[in-house]
Amino acid sequence: MNKKWIPGISSSFFDSLDENVFAECADAGIKLLEISFGNCEKSDGVDLVKAKHYADESGVKLWSFHIPFAPFDTVDPSFIDEEKRRYTVRKFCGYIRSAADVGIGIAVIHASGEPITEERQKRLESAKKSLLEIADYAGSLGVRVAVEDLPRTCIGNCSDEIAEILSVSDNIGVAFDTNHLTAQDNLDFIASVGKKIITTHFSDYDFTDERHLLPGEGKINWKPHLFLLCLCNTGKHYLPVKDACHCMVPPPITVSPSYSTAA
Repeated sequence: MNKKWIPGISSSFFDSLDENVFAECADAGIKLLEISFGNCEKSDGVDLVKAKHYADESGVKLWSFHIPFAPFDTVDPSFIDEEKRRYTVRKFCGYIRSAADVGIGIAVIHASGEPITEERQKRLESAKKSLLEIADYAGSLGVRVAVEDLPRTCIGNCSDEIAEILSVSDNIGVAFDTNHLTAQDNLDFIASVGKKIITTHFSDYDFTDERHLLPGEGKINWKPHLFLLCLCNTGKHYLPVKDACHCMVPPPITVSPSYSTAA
């Protein structure tokens, strides 16, 4: 197996996106950056045009934009209240428009906030409706939507719910976070929707809750994970992997028949 990986990182590492951040990334051999600050207030203050300038100067590619997922009571694609749902769609589409303007081709989205304690199927249907509208708009700009698997009670905490969301649009793929699933085994998730993975967030955990540990510091058996992810790679897309620690991206990979998934 070709094990060459291209390193990348999330902007959640940093307080800002000034030229020093990009210079430090380049000096460290980082090739890709996901713009991610979690909440709307911080994300609204990001100057993507300036970030693109710094990225071009440093040789670091702006790979993806993680749509902010907080505050939960303000933005949530699964809102049943139609006015709040439409506001979320408009807000997310605005971020996608800005990302597309600087050449970012992937928008990572959480299908809901949390906790989801009741009316789960209605929340899932609202999320599907929102993601369809967002994916249609993103597609018109040449941006792909990547819905992320989520922990705990969030919508999208298993491959069945992710598959339902994927069913509404061909412009929706999967952002696979290796440290989120608690209701389903990661390998079962990959086996179910792996062909739809277009971007990945790599970090380790203890299987009880997200921990965002460096790979190797938790309980994940990485050998079969990497094997299955490589099998899922169609060669049409890179698979970036990111966490609060670091990320890597494999190019198209040829898997040797002799490669074992045994621990």
